[in-house]
Amino acid sequence: MLSVLIHKVSEMKPQMRAAVEAELGRSLRDDEEVSIMAFEPHPAPTGESRRDAALGPARRALVHVTGGPDVLILSPHLLQELGRVLVYPKLLERSGLTPVDIAEYLECLARASTLVNPLPVPRDLLRDPSDEPVLGTALAGQADVICTRDADFFDEKVLGFGRTNGIRILTDVELLHALGVRS
Repeated sequence: MLSVLIHKVSEMKPQMRAAVEAELGRSLRDDEEVSIMAFEPHPAPTGESRRDAALGPARRALVHVTGGPDVLILSPHLLQELGRVLVYPKLLERSGLTPVDIAEYLECLARASTLVNPLPVPRDLLRDPSDEPVLGTALAGQADVICTRDADFFDEKVLGFGRTNGIRILTDVELLHALGVRS
């Protein structure tokens, strides 16, 4: 199981800050955030389930966006949530990812993206308040698109809010089509 903690450097206890700085070999700035991840070992699935996970439309969209002129916008909150979700037993089985793979993947995403802190969104806009950081991240990063398969984002109220803020909400397949990538 993955455990992730994210701390604002400006809010860290002096002892923790000193320990992290010693481990990193550099001083931290007050405006930085520190992520700490812990993993429990587990066997990685192999064969067809591992291969199939690498070929899906979401993966192709991500590879396209991170490999071209487009910008992937994420927040520490979204990376933490992704880390939490990637260790769900069914996803582990399908993806074949190991704890080390997950850590490397999250680090790669963090490096390949623009990281922002989510802006607040209107209360009661989204049915599930835990989805607010997704929309808040898009607002903070001035995103053009949110790519999701979460049905709550396709509610007319949310789509209208997105349109008002210049954000289209698309599924992975719709995003591939919009980018001109064969799905």
